[in-house]
Amino acid sequence: MENYHPNHQFAYHLISNADLFGDWTCYYAPVSASSDEQVCPLCNGTSWKPVEATNGDGRVTRCDCWRESVTRRLIADARIPLRYRHCTLNDFATYDNETLEEAQRRAQKLADAFPVVERGLFFLGDPGVGKTHLAVAVLKQVVLKQADAADPIGNKVHDNQFGLGGADLNGRDLVYDGSGADNCFGPNTGVALTLPADVSAFPACPFQGANTFNAAAQSEALGWAGDTTHEKFWIKHPHAPKQGYTPLEHYKK
Repeated sequence: MENYHPNHQFAYHLISNADLFGDWTCYYAPVSASSDEQVCPLCNGTSWKPVEATNGDGRVTRCDCWRESVTRRLIADARIPLRYRHCTLNDFATYDNETLEEAQRRAQKLADAFPVVERGLFFLGDPGVGKTHLAVAVLKQVVLKQADAADPIGNKVHDNQFGLGGADLNGRDLVYDGSGADNCFGPNTGVALTLPADVSAFPACPFQGANTFNAAAQSEALGWAGDTTHEKFWIKHPHAPKQGYTPLEHYKK
């Protein structure tokens, strides 16, 4: 771990539309798979493992080893120098220094919100205060989030009853950007509003093959997440009353 000194001055600036960390030059050693890496016993190296459906039918789904390999590849592609690969936001040393604590908090906030962010972070300070540590830690968390967001494979959305027979409607019943493969929908009842509106985006079960990606649907959904009012894109309906419950219209901290 780097040697940090609590008396070092540490400053950060938020710059509108700045790159995440600015330009840098780094040296790295390529990461490659070990020559003695064992073949996964669950999928036999195919990245697909067999599972049994509730009706007894056999099917396959993405193996855990595939998701782990995606994470390893993304981390390797990030080309993080060896001396910084251990860096995380949790092990950043602040030494009870308010400025360092605030820098860590800002870094965590950006990493949690990414990619729905309006500004990047620009770290400025003396050598050894932890600028690179925070930058790498944010990068790693964003990369791991990408791995968690890997394309959905083999999901079935079926036997759902939406809207309580018309008495308690949802704003939108189904939202799907068409990413991934082997994802299917139905039978479901009460589906009234979907994004996208084109029902062909929700192929009926069973379905095999690549789903049709819809960039406009993805962009619209991301726009909801970036709405600072959290209400601009609501589609409101009256809800069936429930004894003992008061509907929450506006959430305030």
